[in-house]
Amino acid sequence: MIHLSRFVIGIRHNRLFRVRSLSGELVDNFLKDFPNKFNNVSETKPNYETILINSNDTLVARFNLDDLIFESRKVYDLEQGSYIEISRQTLVDMAIKSLPTLTECLKLNDDYARVGIVFEFRIPKWESLTDTNFSAFIVENFINFPKKGEIGEGTFRMSYKLPASGGGLLKHLEDYKNIIIHINESSGINEKGKEEKCLFISVDGQHIFKPFRKSVDINEHYNFVMEHLKTVILPFFKDKGIEIKYE
Repeated sequence: MIHLSRFVIGIRHNRLFRVRSLSGELVDNFLKDFPNKFNNVSETKPNYETILINSNDTLVARFNLDDLIFESRKVYDLEQGSYIEISRQTLVDMAIKSLPTLTECLKLNDDYARVGIVFEFRIPKWESLTDTNFSAFIVENFINFPKKGEIGEGTFRMSYKLPASGGGLLKHLEDYKNIIIHINESSGINEKGKEEKCLFISVDGQHIFKPFRKSVDINEHYNFVMEHLKTVILPFFKDKGIEIKYE
């Protein structure tokens, strides 16, 4: 089983109320780059979000007043009796290919505020956990707090900053990178198609632009998050007894 259950690329721009009137043009131009890729288009309020979804709910594109979001989901195929796994590169390529089209349609100029890439993992109960529940594992390994009695539910969230190239060194450039880790007990579908308890781990790597930028290098940020995940985050969890499979 590959533990990656959701992969997201999010690009935040300066709030644009013209997205409301350009939603149709936005969808038409986006679909020119990806004909026959999406078969369901809907809109939601209050943020006037346009949502495009493919036939098996594995691929989603969302455009709203603040964000351009591309999402890939791991889905269990009941007919095949197996998962449809995530292709990260497919989503990266889609975001890279469509960004110039979306930028032109929305007339974006010095409007990009940040880019973020999210890896979400669902880890089934592993043998070394024995009878310890997931919440107790979170508390014992990540929270230094006096406690008595049995541990019930537990959630852990933390963030830390990393320097960006040039950020903090040049007076006019205050870029930085932010890593957000969220851990809690959740539910997921196992290889037999049955729902079971699991450990939910989300890693969100962000690059915040100060000042705002005219363009976003998605591939550069993807490579940064991948490297940080492989060299820092995954080894840390492995030391705790959690080996995350994501390839």
